[in-house]
Amino acid sequence: MHTVSVGILLPTSSIRPMSKQFLRAFKKASSEVLEGTNYELEVLTEMIGTGSPKDIDRALDQFFGFHDVDVITGIATRYGLQHSFDRFQKNKVPFVVCGLGEHLIPTQGYNEHVFVNSIHLWQQNWCLGYYAGKNLGNKGMVFSSMYDSGYSFLPAIQQGAAAANPEGDLTFKLMPMTEPGQLSPIIESFDQVDFEGQDYIFSLLCGEEATIFLEEFKKRGLHENTKLLGMPFLLEPGEADLSGVSVYSSHYQLDQAGEDPQFKNVFTDLGASTGIAVAQAIIKGNGELDKDVVAEALAETDEHKVHASGSFPKLKVPIGIVKHVFEKDNVLRSDNIDSQTIDLDEDETLNIARDEVSSCWVNPYLAI
Repeated sequence: MHTVSVGILLPTSSIRPMSKQFLRAFKKASSEVLEGTNYELEVLTEMIGTGSPKDIDRALDQFFGFHDVDVITGIATRYGLQHSFDRFQKNKVPFVVCGLGEHLIPTQGYNEHVFVNSIHLWQQNWCLGYYAGKNLGNKGMVFSSMYDSGYSFLPAIQQGAAAANPEGDLTFKLMPMTEPGQLSPIIESFDQVDFEGQDYIFSLLCGEEATIFLEEFKKRGLHENTKLLGMPFLLEPGEADLSGVSVYSSHYQLDQAGEDPQFKNVFTDLGASTGIAVAQAIIKGNGELDKDVVAEALAETDEHKVHASGSFPKLKVPIGIVKHVFEKDNVLRSDNIDSQTIDLDEDETLNIARDEVSSCWVNPYLAI
């Protein structure tokens, strides 16, 4: 039996069991592909906290310096990895970085040993912004916590809305930074923000803050006249009745919009697809993993994505615009109302944003 070793970077989260879901799905999928072959996978894990450069470098020291792994994957961001990308090329070890696509990838990419497996939330938010600017009115507002604003969601929304309606009026309300462990002052913000004067509100919130926002939005009757948009992580009902509240959101798999509207399975899907690709690469390479065989296996596993980091990683499928409506007992009804297929490769404004120096969170989205 030939053993191939894989190192997996796993962050911690108080919002979703992201690492557990990813690891479990990776192990199950890779084992199923390798069953009956002469290959087995040795899975080595390193916890990286919230994904800081220091914690990632420490984990890579173990993978390269002690375990001598054949391939590395896991959940991390470009800013957490900013000092580490050259290490994969230097050691000639393929790396499949997975995540939600909370940050844009720079135009020069990284190197040919680095691949990206993502649902590209920045791209989904661009399309949501475009839909809002084109269909929901001239005046909109993005309402966000400090945490949710530290990613590429906001510029993607702004650019999408401006592309659809250059004369539109899109403003931004950012709640103040809170003490560690404290929630943003959402209810207080409702007394300070002119929600009623907007055609649409794009709410960038997740977890408990999303629940509080939805409940207050319904309590004040704003759902009757103001359109509400958000990422699937806004769909967090609590005990209060939200019937009648509708949220425009996105989905990267049109046929699953109603099956997984809150993206509960997103890290399971990322783990499974990565596990399949790694296992197939092992078989294709006769037990030897190099960048070319990993690239081929990723392309065959999911042909709807660009994975190479130097080729603008993105979704190649239409992105669904979905209208979710809370019904009795907060059961969600989800209807596909539109889809967006837009080529942004040569978009000058977006490419400038990809290379801008910005202060962004290093942690993967939801890893907090």
